[in-house]
Amino acid sequence: MKTSFAAVLLTASMLAAPAFAQITIVPMPPAPPPTASGPPMAAPGAPVAPMTAADAQFVQAQLEGNMAEIQAGQLALQRSQDQNVRNFAQKMITDHGAANATLMVIAQRQGIPVPATLDSRHQQMLDMLSTLNGIAFDTRYIDGMILMHDATIQELDNQLVTGQSQILNVWVQNTRPVVLQHEALAHQIRVELPRTG
Repeated sequence: MKTSFAAVLLTASMLAAPAFAQITIVPMPPAPPPTASGPPMAAPGAPVAPMTAADAQFVQAQLEGNMAEIQAGQLALQRSQDQNVRNFAQKMITDHGAANATLMVIAQRQGIPVPATLDSRHQQMLDMLSTLNGIAFDTRYIDGMILMHDATIQELDNQLVTGQSQILNVWVQNTRPVVLQHEALAHQIRVELPRTG
């Protein structure tokens, strides 16, 4: 019995369909818009009330965390072939870049040094990710993003309770919904990643 080439293609596509049907592209919504507003930033050269040491430390930690997430996102664009992971990585670069840009204005006005390099914890994470490829990379990257965003949410919540700077707390109120969105997206993507082992 002769089997046509078209029949073979049809059979192959039907067998492959379940694998393709399992792939769901997680939509990447835009970052939530700012909702809080505070006192205007002082004009350049005008005196600025100094921040507490704790507020300044929070600013530096957030600047460094944003820098780490941007660099991890850039690495994901180089190493991942998963479209959900790549879309998420691009969103991390865009959203954390925007958060850093607004926070750097506050840091510069306050004379808070902007970190030039990552601390050892963030650098170790990037070094470890740079040794991985494929699903191993995707899994560790997304798991890391879930952990980092969980920790960031806790830091933002603590700052809202203990922070003394009104301008900084407005930044936190506008940043927190974006971080919550990132955490939810990372959990969705984690469910969609292929199982290993």
